[in-house]
Amino acid sequence: LKWSKCKAEKRLVAYNVVTGEIESQSPIMNTARNVTIGKEGKCALVSYEDRHPPELWEVSVSGEGTLKMSLHYACEVDQPVVFTGDSYFGGTDDEFVICATKNGKIYIWDTQTGYLLHSLQAQQTRGNPGRVTGIAWGNADIRTHVLASGHGDGTVRVWRASVPETPVAPEEPPQKTI
Repeated sequence: LKWSKCKAEKRLVAYNVVTGEIESQSPIMNTARNVTIGKEGKCALVSYEDRHPPELWEVSVSGEGTLKMSLHYACEVDQPVVFTGDSYFGGTDDEFVICATKNGKIYIWDTQTGYLLHSLQAQQTRGNPGRVTGIAWGNADIRTHVLASGHGDGTVRVWRASVPETPVAPEEPPQKTI
């Protein structure tokens, strides 16, 4: 795609706020609805309208000092789904990408690799077809992740996962001398 052929709502544009000039443009295939910048400013998570999966874009500064954006990956699953709402970063250091589907499933990907790590499905109750209306991430502490999901019937579900402590590597055995 050439950016000059794309509609304004179908491209990512990096502006220099000091000069007021466009530093770079990247065409996108779908209409963006939300962009979230990672904590360190090195990536952008783009959510789309029309059921399309979120995409992770790398953000870098070129040798000339201009901002550059390049597609890292699109969040994919192994079956057709209808993504809905915004996607979010999760974890203490934005190590997860989170997005919900129309049928109430929540997907969690690894930010670095795009690998699908986990999916959550709330038990459907009478009057609640499972539609997720919002999600939020929090960290209770360094080893406890918390995800809250709001649903169409007004229910809020809180999901918690504890991360096991990292095992300590054994010490090197003493070297034998001859």
